[in-house]
Amino acid sequence: MDMNIVKQDATERETRHGLSQVNGGTDELTMGEKNRRASLKTRKAGGAYLRKILIAAAVVAVMFAASTTIFANTDVFDRFVEILNPHFTDVVQPVMMYAEDQGMRLTIISAQSFGNMAVMHISLQEPTGEISMERATAMFKNRMTEWYSRPLDMSVTGRHYDETSNTMYMEVLVSSSHNDFPEELTVTVAQIHIGADIIELDMEFPVPPITVPLYVTGNWEVTVRFTDTSCQIIEITDRIYADNRIFTHIILTPVGMRISGTYTDNLRDTDVFAETDYGTVPMRVSGGGFWGDNFELLFWAEYPIDTETVTAIIFNNYKIPIGARKN
Repeated sequence: MDMNIVKQDATERETRHGLSQVNGGTDELTMGEKNRRASLKTRKAGGAYLRKILIAAAVVAVMFAASTTIFANTDVFDRFVEILNPHFTDVVQPVMMYAEDQGMRLTIISAQSFGNMAVMHISLQEPTGEISMERATAMFKNRMTEWYSRPLDMSVTGRHYDETSNTMYMEVLVSSSHNDFPEELTVTVAQIHIGADIIELDMEFPVPPITVPLYVTGNWEVTVRFTDTSCQIIEITDRIYADNRIFTHIILTPVGMRISGTYTDNLRDTDVFAETDYGTVPMRVSGGGFWGDNFELLFWAEYPIDTETVTAIIFNNYKIPIGARKN
């Protein structure tokens, strides 16, 4: 297969809340489910308003970005929400730009950053259908831009392949190790993974088949401008003792949390929740590391956390009250 395929198409901005209605009584629901449903209702109520923001943003972008392809049509985001039903629709801002290379299009539909965490809604398309995008994944460069030199943690929270348009839609959460994302970030994709070949070996003795990943190499770049979300970030720097750990730094955002500190005994399985006025939001560990007696862990939320209503962080049944906010 000819692997000299790379098309750069990045940036497409659109935001609208319109997740499916949730019916049924709430008396027997868990607090977490009540919180999730309340979040969905909030998204739906804000849908029409966000559509207006999207259209206005498209008009402004067209006026000031002559060299970038921009979508003023909200159908792209509507279709994205319909087929993927992404978790973090209500915390992003429209991007509405794309880049192309090697016959492939990388589109950033919407995005937002919260300190050193960010959520992006992207699509990968090969319009001719000669190369299936059913298994496509964007491989971000370790250095998305010159300010950043540490590897990224990336978690894909949703995927859907639209066979008609040969497009893969994805919701992606990314985090840097320490640096906050800048107000203007150049997102660079060096490769698009499109699947794998299975090679059977003809040997005199049994040999298992070899799986060879298939990539399209190129240089897709899209510049994303984030808005100031510092008021939605909670930071705790007090030393907190809980569950054989000493927490020295906690950063909680609408999409996840980063915790660092030291531990004094064997670490147990970690169950983490953000407690809010409306219930609890589960978080799952996604990355981090241990060195000596020190640790740093990254957690992604299962759905957006309204940090204005957070009262505590629950860590293996230990409740950590929320302290000072990050300014």
